[in-house]
Amino acid sequence: MTIKKRRIFYLALFLVFIILAPIIVLYATGYNFNIGQKKFTKTGFLALDSYPQNADIYIDNTITKEKTPEKFRYLSPRLYNIKIKKSGYTDWSKNLKILPNLSTFAEKIVLFLKKPLAENLLEENITQYKVSPNGEKIALVIKKNDYQVLVIDLKNKNKKVIKKSIKSPITQIEWIDNFLFLAGKNEEKNEYQIISTIYSEEINLSEISDKEFTKIEPYKDNFYTLSENILYKIDLSNKKLTRVSEKQVSDFTVKNNIYYIGKNNQEKNLYRLENDEDKIIDNLNYKLNYRFISLKNNNFILASENNFFLYKDENIRINFNQKITKAEISPDSKKLMYYNSHEIWLYDWEKEENHLITRISEEIKNSFWYPRHHYIVYEAANTIKATEVDLRDKRNQITLYAASENIDFISLVSEKYLSLITKKEPLSVLKLLKIQK
Repeated sequence: MTIKKRRIFYLALFLVFIILAPIIVLYATGYNFNIGQKKFTKTGFLALDSYPQNADIYIDNTITKEKTPEKFRYLSPRLYNIKIKKSGYTDWSKNLKILPNLSTFAEKIVLFLKKPLAENLLEENITQYKVSPNGEKIALVIKKNDYQVLVIDLKNKNKKVIKKSIKSPITQIEWIDNFLFLAGKNEEKNEYQIISTIYSEEINLSEISDKEFTKIEPYKDNFYTLSENILYKIDLSNKKLTRVSEKQVSDFTVKNNIYYIGKNNQEKNLYRLENDEDKIIDNLNYKLNYRFISLKNNNFILASENNFFLYKDENIRINFNQKITKAEISPDSKKLMYYNSHEIWLYDWEKEENHLITRISEEIKNSFWYPRHHYIVYEAANTIKATEVDLRDKRNQITLYAASENIDFISLVSEKYLSLITKKEPLSVLKLLKIQK
């Protein structure tokens, strides 16, 4: 090659470098050439994931070769329609805006089975029932010739008779850790028992006192109970009942400490019981009736007829001028879901924002968080639905199960199963509903 040709070759390489280098730098720093605008624009990033994974990804109605989980780089800033599809599961769709030099995430997408599988576990005359706090077991009172108490492990479907041949009706059943509290009446006499669901252990509270107990909670090595507006401590080892407050108590809850609503003279306050001594936490309206709604950790709610207070570790009180039935904190402890007869609301702890999730004409009988915490499950008009709480674009709402009979109760067992009781007079049916494979 002659010197002249070499010079031309090196000059050409230099010119190519001068032209391509800025383009390479622009692409490396997140720019892309926008054909419509005929200029380089800053790009955005999109991360997608779903449960279950390995689902198809559609962008603007065009299927991509990628499957969840996946990350898309160098997307031009604009609004994209994203669809996630998987055979046998419900679809997910949302319009997501990609912004320049920013990342957009949709990594908590849940796809539910299109045809959930319902399995009948029990069909009996169920008079009382209560699900354990973790949702994995259910205690049932069944009436045949007499009454018996049955516990079913909803995960492995094992059944265990806790107590049988009970002659008098059981009017109340409650879980206390691994114990059951049973309330009944025999010949006009109140009977109360605490029965272990693991060991052959039974405590007859009637031997300690003939008082009428309306609520009972464990705390440290003792139980605390409410009877005729008086708060008592039950010392099981000494079989002794001791009054722990001179106040008239309308309700109490057990967290890291014992909290109760007490009134004395013309005052009504929220108290904390500490070393058997009262300490005022908050002043309450004397004319209003309050009840506790217990939340996880050391959080709780005081609810009256038309409003409620949220207490965060007792030190922070947040007022809500709304009616409330129940409430539950999200699995990541960042949000509070609460509902009343016709509305479900979401309160963001960090942003201190309140959002309406749904408002319907039918009565909402129950609502709770799905373990993957961007979804809420609720039941109304004998139909079980799941709705996402992602505030971007429209919310995806899925009908999980529509019953032909009355749904008496639903509960979460795990991310794969729900339990429900349907009423088919004179019998009730306990079902296990599979919503994920």
